[in-house]
Amino acid sequence: MDVLCEGSCVLERYHQKPIEIGRLQRHAMDYFYGAGSSLPVAEAAGAPRVACVGGGPAALACAAELARRGHRCTIFDNRPLPAG
Repeated sequence: MDVLCEGSCVLERYHQKPIEIGRLQRHAMDYFYGAGSSLPVAEAAGAPRVACVGGGPAALACAAELARRGHRCTIFDNRPLPAG
């Protein structure tokens, strides 16, 4: 059960079901998109291009940091909306 951080959840010590962080993230992103929000995209003409594979938290954080540094990022995921 090494899905995200669930495999290291402290609740395992007490023989309880770990927190389903993936479901929490999905709920947060569904709420975000359902409210009509969108992720900010900065235009950077001539900037280096980067591809991030997967729409989970690590790829989104990586893309956000690279975009902040002026790179143009494309996220590839098998789901219609990112969030892991």
